[in-house]
Amino acid sequence: MIFICFSHVERYIVAQSLSYHLKNYGHHVWYDYDELFIGDNGDYLNFEEGLYKARYVIIIVSHALFKSPCAVLELEQIYSLLKKRAINVIPVLYNIYSKDIPKEFQWINDIIYAEITNETGTLDVATQITAKYLEDIIRNTTLDRLNTITIKCSEYNSYLKKVVSCYLKIDNNNINARISILYSLYLFLSIFFDLSNTPN
Repeated sequence: MIFICFSHVERYIVAQSLSYHLKNYGHHVWYDYDELFIGDNGDYLNFEEGLYKARYVIIIVSHALFKSPCAVLELEQIYSLLKKRAINVIPVLYNIYSKDIPKEFQWINDIIYAEITNETGTLDVATQITAKYLEDIIRNTTLDRLNTITIKCSEYNSYLKKVVSCYLKIDNNNINARISILYSLYLFLSIFFDLSNTPN
């Protein structure tokens, strides 16, 4: 699951749009606007059902983020989980430079981040996040599991070789083509092999 940390100021400008694109890629996204209902204990559920169950956390870093008490509390918990290697953190800088991040949150600068502005949309960032997610799945798949996939998909070996060969020929800068092929491979392999132990 993917958890999004953001200031309420960026809810409709960035968070909702990013959540939309990630869901279109098939990700399970914890976005409080969709998950919480009137009468809920928002803070409790946001942590217990959202952050603590997530494998990936997106932080929409902005000037407003550090002025939001709720967001700062989330950042503290995110950092604690990050130090335990319990989550993957993906910072997205929105109309802010890394040098402007407050000193107590400088750990954010240690992580490779994406940038968006008022002029750029969130689709490219969603694509990069999906690429990271799929590459993690491949990296976390052991040789034994890969051999099992090969056996189960033996009749499709020719097809798989062609797709992988095509993927390897794509320029590294053409991320949209790369993500499309990786995602199609993931969906194809998930038919034959239980990928439930991979990040979700």
